[in-house]
Amino acid sequence: MQLRTFLEESGTSVSKFAREIDVLAKSVYRYMDGTRRPSPAIMYRIVTATAGAVTANDFFNAPVCEPVHT
Repeated sequence: MQLRTFLEESGTSVSKFAREIDVLAKSVYRYMDGTRRPSPAIMYRIVTATAGAVTANDFFNAPVCEPVHT
């Protein structure tokens, strides 16, 4: 799930979420519009704060791969 979608669906403001993950609100806006990608440490905080709804893969334009069963 995209971060923007998560915030909209959860009714969480950008400023509140920014405080929760300990970054500036302008950084969250940049993560949402794709002009900046969070560092691994910030990605971990985002995944944790969203209970896994937003993952590191959501910051890349690659599809999520399903495991291959052999």
